[in-house]
Amino acid sequence: MNERISRAWSLLFAKSKGRRKTDNERLIEEQRKELETAIAAVQNEELRAWLQSREFPYIKNVLAVQRFEERIRKNPDDAGAYISIAKLLHGEGGYSLSLKNFDKGLTLAPDDARGLMARACVYATCPVASLRNGHQAVVDAERGYALAEKTGINADYGWLHRRFLVILACAYAESGDFDKARRTLSDAKAACKARSQLRGVHQYAGCIEEGKPVIQESHMSGWW
Repeated sequence: MNERISRAWSLLFAKSKGRRKTDNERLIEEQRKELETAIAAVQNEELRAWLQSREFPYIKNVLAVQRFEERIRKNPDDAGAYISIAKLLHGEGGYSLSLKNFDKGLTLAPDDARGLMARACVYATCPVASLRNGHQAVVDAERGYALAEKTGINADYGWLHRRFLVILACAYAESGDFDKARRTLSDAKAACKARSQLRGVHQYAGCIEEGKPVIQESHMSGWW
């Protein structure tokens, strides 16, 4: 397994500069074979079928799913493994399956602040309209933020605090409460200590200032 993972990583990040077209085509074909092997090893049939339907899923995520599945095999009540799979699926755009795994993980660990905020992110910003749920996004985000404050996560990790505030603002926006969304986004801006941090918050300000919900692709999952 370690040798295969190493090989997959070397293929994934191999630089193509200076290669002939045929070399690049060969590299892509090798990557596809690595992916097929990795996906075939995923145990959950629904998840495996979804990954097989993808054009080119990120192999790092597929291999990570295998590791978390192994954790679940050893301990079916491993809430963290379900939540981690949910985050990876969000990153791949598998929103429905992501929510299903969030639900399983948060049933087992209802006080997981990061898990609650991550699920709120999907409910608040998912590009699939039928999966967005402003009410549940606010419930998850408010509870997750309160737990983060209580346990000291926000105080210990400034970057996470800012991001939690942005997700909370997005949840309010999706629910239609733009006054709260604007106030919360202002709190996120106030928590920024550098211009780069402020830019990260400003990218969500436009929609909220205009009274529109924030619809984002799966890249927000990289926050977790």
